[in-house]
Amino acid sequence: MADDTLRWDIRSPVPRWLRVASCLVPLVAVAGLVADVVRGLPQGRVVGQVVWVLLTGSAAYLANRRQEVVVDATGIRMPLRRPVAWADVDHVEQPGPWDSVVRVVAPDGSVRPTGLPSRFAQDVARIGDKPLRRQA
Repeated sequence: MADDTLRWDIRSPVPRWLRVASCLVPLVAVAGLVADVVRGLPQGRVVGQVVWVLLTGSAAYLANRRQEVVVDATGIRMPLRRPVAWADVDHVEQPGPWDSVVRVVAPDGSVRPTGLPSRFAQDVARIGDKPLRRQA
């Protein structure tokens, strides 16, 4: 069943050392925050430390989260977008020579890009059991 699922990582490659560093910085920030609270430093400095922890923690999350497009029997799931069920897809658009992504077309004619490279159009159509057609 591995060939019935298509996964495409859309995250840009991040070096391993940078991922580790992005996790260490928030940990050091939390240690600094705890040290400031224990020492009883002024409230403004503690608030600044909390903001720093939140910013570095958010950056670490964004650098390390998995971002992939998944195409399987249930539909197409894309990061930060609403999933597309196969029932909402009329056909997969045949990519032209200058198209860079696979697009699916709804029964009402609206087109949704998937984020997958155009070379996967035939695989997407096969997995969803939808026709691969040229958009008129």
